[in-house]
Amino acid sequence: MNFNYDYFGLAEPARFYLCKTDNTIICELNGIDLQSVSYTKQLNNFDTIQFDVHRYVNGEESNGYDMLDEAMYIFVDGIGYFRMSYPEVSNDGFDEYKSVSAQSCECELALKTLKNFKINTGETDSREYLINGNVKETDEGVKVAVKNIILYDELYKDFSLLDIAIEKVFGWKIGWVDQTIRETTVIETKVNDDGTVTTTSQMVDSKRSFDIDSKNVYAFLTQDVSKKFECIFDFNIMTRTINVYSVKDYGKDSNVFISYRNLIQTLNYAPAQEDNIMTRFEVRGGDDLTIDAVNFGSSTIENLSYYLSTKHVSQGLIDRYNQWLSKLDEARKKYMYYNRQYSLYMEKRDEINLRVPNDGLNNNWKQFTVKDLGTIKKKYTTYMDALKDVNLGYWDEKNQKWLNKGAEQDYIAYQGILEIIDKTIEYKNNTDPTQDDKKSNEVDDLIEEWNTNWDLFGLQELKTKEKTYLNNIDALKAYKKAWKDLSEDEKGHLTESNYNISHNKYLKYWEYEYGKDENGNLYAEPEKGGCSGAIKQRQGEYDDIQNLMNGFSKNMSEVATINNKEKCGIFTKEDLETLNKLYNETDYVNDNIITISTNTAAEIINTQYELFQDATTELSKVCQPQLSFTLTMDNIFAIPGFKEWQGNFDIGNFIHLSFDKDDQYFLKLRISSLTFNPCVIENNFQIEFTNMISYNGGRDDFAVLLDNTVSTAKDQITESVKSKLDTSGIEVSDALIKAMVSSTRFSNAVSNGVFDTINANTGAFGQVISKMVNARDMMANSGLFETINVDATTSNSFLHLILMRHVYLQVLFL
Repeated sequence: MNFNYDYFGLAEPARFYLCKTDNTIICELNGIDLQSVSYTKQLNNFDTIQFDVHRYVNGEESNGYDMLDEAMYIFVDGIGYFRMSYPEVSNDGFDEYKSVSAQSCECELALKTLKNFKINTGETDSREYLINGNVKETDEGVKVAVKNIILYDELYKDFSLLDIAIEKVFGWKIGWVDQTIRETTVIETKVNDDGTVTTTSQMVDSKRSFDIDSKNVYAFLTQDVSKKFECIFDFNIMTRTINVYSVKDYGKDSNVFISYRNLIQTLNYAPAQEDNIMTRFEVRGGDDLTIDAVNFGSSTIENLSYYLSTKHVSQGLIDRYNQWLSKLDEARKKYMYYNRQYSLYMEKRDEINLRVPNDGLNNNWKQFTVKDLGTIKKKYTTYMDALKDVNLGYWDEKNQKWLNKGAEQDYIAYQGILEIIDKTIEYKNNTDPTQDDKKSNEVDDLIEEWNTNWDLFGLQELKTKEKTYLNNIDALKAYKKAWKDLSEDEKGHLTESNYNISHNKYLKYWEYEYGKDENGNLYAEPEKGGCSGAIKQRQGEYDDIQNLMNGFSKNMSEVATINNKEKCGIFTKEDLETLNKLYNETDYVNDNIITISTNTAAEIINTQYELFQDATTELSKVCQPQLSFTLTMDNIFAIPGFKEWQGNFDIGNFIHLSFDKDDQYFLKLRISSLTFNPCVIENNFQIEFTNMISYNGGRDDFAVLLDNTVSTAKDQITESVKSKLDTSGIEVSDALIKAMVSSTRFSNAVSNGVFDTINANTGAFGQVISKMVNARDMMANSGLFETINVDATTSNSFLHLILMRHVYLQVLFL
């Protein structure tokens, strides 16, 4: 927006030209009622211009009057191009005129629709898969995109999201794109063993995934792209150029100070929303995630900072409350430490209790051909190698021992599966028909042998097996004696061969339940060997860990006392009554922050702490009044003395506004809207500002710019910009999933890009998380992964592992 100035330094009125669609000027409009002109320039929306055009000027038809029509263009000197809507015609019998309304020419982007628009979803119809030469096949037979689409690539337009989005909108081009939004900072938060918190970060190319059914280009850029990349789009309607700025760096200080002593006519400010001071949150994340593990077993947080002044409460209460806050922070570190240890031991306890072997040990491998079995064998060998990847931390290469029990059990199970496959191949390759039954039985016997490897079973599974064994022993107790030890009466009508079949079954179940000694003799009593002995051992392991957990639980209860104001010994009864009056409660839900059941105990605590931090920040925004401002002032462009500031006085930039008539306090505010008459410069000037949100000692309007204002409705505050995740899927082996994605061969095939971040954490392809975890279902039926595709629900990338019998596994990339 630039004005021309005359010899005396006064701004000249803007001129209006009627143009064709190709921008060719038809004529200057000379019938405009200058007092009717109103131009509004605004953030995150089209600029508008309105004016009336008289049909006759001095008895002659005004220029271009009959050509004013839908989709004609108006060029305003110094401002840019506007696209007309159909004008309204008025005629009172003496005078006819048209009321023209036009939108800035970036509305052209709203005329083009993106249909089935997929970016970085990993599906075969996603844009990255349609780029020539960008798809290759890994050693595992997986087709993956070599390179993903990034926000902006000035050299390779096929990989530039911005260029792809506007390719159907002719005449527009991409201009400046901030480097800060071309890269993404990935932050990972970790709660240490001692309760302290550390963060790590890295810079990677900015990539996001999109799955758009139907949306116009303008909405896609200013809503989806703007929110996901935290950027602002600036449309130059003079040159049809799109510039993109980081929301954090957008706008500059105009150095203009406005007060009642110079330009202000009227200033209005009021709470941005009614009932906007909330002092307590009940916090939840996605899938009902809580913050209990980092907040003393409670999901309630509070912030009374606005009321901690003698205007509201006594100095004594202020001092006692601050004392309580200090002790609360110290206690939180201890509580997180105890909770972390409790959760780690609970993870071990549950593994002991719920351990199950891989279902591949019971699979009917005989149904496969030798060729198929060879392929499957290679897959399992790859999985075993992946589990020992040093980057996972499951295997200690130096000391040759396992550091993760789950990974160890998976590895042993895969060893068993390979043995069974080898035995099956031997059976399949047998050319002697007389040996078929023997070879087939050897396969069955090996499967049975692996299913009595008690180390592979947890306490619950062992108890289930024991119940079956005891029932069978009881049912076969009539066949306890050997045939030779039976009396003639006991033999009765039985034959030796038939009797021995049942007798051998009895001995088999007895051996399963009670075991053998080193000489091969069956134990006569329980808990020395077999399933009963394994139960005794597993129960001891379980009880030892439970005792440790009980100790940490007691410590947590003691530390959590500080969070109970009635019992912490700091507040008086009168204090509690006063504080109660200051509590204004609501729910806060952030669906972006989730945990999945593959997360370890430590990872869950880390995520809960991130949710706690997020909620604390949001509460700091709504626990104090947030004001909005509107201003009517003298037209700054009509004052010669302000000529040098004219370029800076624009939407997106900041001015300093006097907050009182004595001009002692100035607020820095961002201009969000300017409304004035560019043809009558002397008229008034109306300005609107974005709502600056104060929190944590800072103040910004980022949420407003991204159209992501925090709702302070009493019902619930919801934070869900980056969309809720679909985490449905089949249970799989946690250790194997992480190993597959962390293995060199797999990870090299997948770009280490950042897709939709969850609370700005762990965005790189380094970890795969599924909804539920269980090694048993991972290898259901065949255990052979035929293909791997990447899919997306809303804006999130999923890995689909398709099992041979059409069993689908969904795994979310973080």
